[in-house]
Amino acid sequence: MYIACLAGLAVAVTIWPPESNWSKAAWLLVFFACTALEIATLYQERAENQKQQIDARQQQLDSFNTIATGINTAISNNQQQFSVTMEGFQKTLKAADQTINNTRPKAIVEFGELSGGVPLLAANQQIIFNLHFVNAGNDTATRVSALAIIYIRKLDDEDSQKGILADFDGRWRGGYRNVQITSLPIGNKPFFSVTSDPLTTEDVESLTKQAKTVYIVSRVTWADQIGRWATDYCGAYQDKVFTTPVLHPCSFIHAEGVRYKYVTPAVPSRPKHDR
Repeated sequence: MYIACLAGLAVAVTIWPPESNWSKAAWLLVFFACTALEIATLYQERAENQKQQIDARQQQLDSFNTIATGINTAISNNQQQFSVTMEGFQKTLKAADQTINNTRPKAIVEFGELSGGVPLLAANQQIIFNLHFVNAGNDTATRVSALAIIYIRKLDDEDSQKGILADFDGRWRGGYRNVQITSLPIGNKPFFSVTSDPLTTEDVESLTKQAKTVYIVSRVTWADQIGRWATDYCGAYQDKVFTTPVLHPCSFIHAEGVRYKYVTPAVPSRPKHDR
């Protein structure tokens, strides 16, 4: 617009040239003013164009971000649905496996009757138990092995029972066994004898004064179609006079597991005999 004004003014000056210096100066001022206004207009249009381009690019970026967010949301939702589907599938498989295992034949070996006991308390006498165990399951038990050990310790004493457990586990890892049977049919009730070391004078005195009692700790392991299993037992004479063969479970050993999953010890060791 200002360019057109400058052109018109140039035509006017050409046709009617100014006669005085003041007129010439006035025309020059008008020319400079129009030129300045034209330059300002050009800068303003340039700034507006740049702003429009920036706004257009921002709109494009926002659109791309919206599309990307939608894609990520769709992927996340699909992943969640897939995870839920797989979780349900895994639960179904686990339930099916559990049902199959529950209906499959399995051997359950438990300890039963305990006969024998403490004879007349005297030095060099030995305590002898006959420990029965039975296959109470509906499958034949194979590779049956058992260990039972008699201990003279304080009744319901935590340190004594922890010492018993450590000694028993050490002997078990070392391969000590009272009996090993290739096959144990359903309902069979074999037994094996457990003999203590000869009683010492200290043992006799402690048992007589009821400062200690008699413990028996036992474990049996076997295999069936499903896996390899074990049953533990730990009991002690509650009647310290030993007039009745009443045993009650150990308080601190917690060796009352029946048919728990058995893992063969990795590193055998043979600890020194500790009574």
